Amino acid sequence: MKPERVLAVVVGIIVVIAAVAAVVASRRDAVVYDADTPEGAVQAYLRAVIDDDHDAADAYLDPAADCDWADAGRVGRDVARAVLVDSEIENGEAVVRVEIVHATGGGPFDVVEFTEDETFRLVRHDDRWLITGSPWPFYLCGSGR
Repeated sequence: MKPERVLAVVVGIIVVIAAVAAVVASRRDAVVYDADTPEGAVQAYLRAVIDDDHDAADAYLDPAADCDWADAGRVGRDVARAVLVDSEIENGEAVVRVEIVHATGGGPFDVVEFTEDETFRLVRHDDRWLITGSPWPFYLCGSGR
């Protein structure tokens, strides 16, 4: 067999394997975390922000943070996905790190993606995890505004 033909067969096999992997990965169900965990609270909060449901998002914010949705603008519309990077719990406080992936554009060759690394700080309050401080999409909450 000629080397060109061997190379073509190998490339063809790689393309088929990549296509099968892409189909399998796209059919995976998204992981849903328990809302009673820091990861689940952040996940539910992000879903509410992306869905523009401020009331649902407020349920995961520490009232002491005093965030005002008027300060956030119309964020979340271009979020393609959020990826959990890691989380830590210590002494009733948690830190959840997330990569938020934004996508803009209109077609398969016209999509631009960029990421933001965000850190969410949570406190335990009445057996629930609440996001405190100035979480994404806020950059300044409370009296510091």
